[in-house]
Order: sequence, then structure tokens, then C-alpha cells
Amino acid sequence: RRYCHGEALIPDPGKKVPSASTPWVVIASSIDQNIPDGMKQAEEKARALRSARFSDTTVYDSKKYPTFKCCFWTVIVGAFSSQPEAVDLQNRVKSAGVEAYVKKAF
Repeated sequence: RRYCHGEALIPDPGKKVPSASTPWVVIASSIDQNIPDGMKQAEEKARALRSARFSDTTVYDSKKYPTFKCCFWTVIVGAFSSQPEAVDLQNRVKSAGVEAYVKKAF
């Protein structure tokens, strides 16, 4: 595990991360940062999704994204340049039995 400032996971090189060029994200979970084991819960959810072959899944600090509510550990399954691409992944995640939704991060 790699952390940024002791908090949010840093994605592995090569993963698409939420940015101005890939603003559409698929979110599988948002866990309150005030919960004592919130980060652990988010990591476990992300690990389960990566095990289910959603390899780009990473935990992010919601404070770093202007359209996200504060203060959550957000499990993002993927980031895309277009909404239809994100919806496609959302449907695949839902087909795997996991609730997910699409949101624009920027």
C-alpha cells in the first residue's frame, strides 16, 4: 500500500486517475472519514473490487475533488474522459453485484 500524506492511496502508475482530462468517475463507495475504521473499510471495498478484476479501483480523499462532498474515503473504480465510458463500467460493476454510480469529479 502506498499513501499520500498518510491518507489516500496513490494509484499505481498507468491507472487512469480523476483529472480534468478524465473527469467522469465510477464510485462504488463513500465512507465517512470520521468513522474510526473508515479508511480500512474503504481499502477492503477497493481490494474486493480489484479481486473482482476491476484493477483500477483506488481509494481517494474526497476533499481533493471540487464536486465531491467532504469528508469521505471514496472508492473509485475508474476514471474516463466521457460519461458513456463511465456508464459502461458502472453497468459492469453492477453486474458483478456491487452498487455504483457515475459522477463528474471536475
